[in-house]
Amino acid sequence: MTVASAATAHSKKLMKLTLSLFRNGFNSSKCKTAAKMAVARIKLLRNKRQVVVKQMRRDIALLLQSGQDATARIRVEHVIREQNVLAANEFIELFCELVVARLSIIAKRRECPADLKEGIASLIFAAPRCAEIPELVAIRDIFQKKYGKDFVSAATDLRPNCGVNRLLIDKLSVKTPTGEVKLKVMKEIAKEHNIEWDTTESEKELLKLPEELIEGPRTFVSATSLPVKPATNHSLETKQLMTSTWILRSLGEHMNLGVLKGLITIRVVRKQDLTMWKLERPLGDTATIPLLHIQI
Repeated sequence: MTVASAATAHSKKLMKLTLSLFRNGFNSSKCKTAAKMAVARIKLLRNKRQVVVKQMRRDIALLLQSGQDATARIRVEHVIREQNVLAANEFIELFCELVVARLSIIAKRRECPADLKEGIASLIFAAPRCAEIPELVAIRDIFQKKYGKDFVSAATDLRPNCGVNRLLIDKLSVKTPTGEVKLKVMKEIAKEHNIEWDTTESEKELLKLPEELIEGPRTFVSATSLPVKPATNHSLETKQLMTSTWILRSLGEHMNLGVLKGLITIRVVRKQDLTMWKLERPLGDTATIPLLHIQI
């Protein structure tokens, strides 16, 4: 085996390895098959859903005709949701056809082309939200191998500059339709079936202002701004107690309490800063009992 033949064999191996890497990164035929199958499934689902929506609109028309506006307001939400799914499927169908038409450009370029970013990101966004179209999951996995996990997660989580179509986001949203949208669809149904419908009750119910919140503070207040109750001044009482103890001790030293032949009681009368101590003798003796006025 010559050196030239060895080099040729080595180059062939490198070419095969390179082709296998590109093949694992993006499979054009697999992507084309999944996109076409998704389009076929969307058309089949559209026919079934249109029949269901038509019957639901007819039922709501009968409710409006019989004056059952409250039930009609509830059922119209389901009609709006089904109509949104129909509109979303139309966007998905268009984007699938766009991908099929531009497969050659997608395969050649390493990065996602700017004019295809909206379509590819929208298909990735719809994959987990449209369980009826499992082919979208296969398409998402194909583009994940092509552009990486960050590209897919950005479209799935609706990160800034992800490129997902705004109308598709709105149609696949799970939020409850507003009162204005409900009323508009109900009017369309009544007009479609030539029903003389009095909209007064529904307008009052659907267009009413949101209820007021329970009365109370609407803002948070810092704890430092709240009024603080002044602490009780225990120092005055402590001072008075110490003073009274000193007075009784002084009286015991300067008065012969045994001569009084009875217990000494103390009555305290407090008036502002003045505390009056009165020593009384319960036995009614003629002995003179002094009155002491002590200012604390």
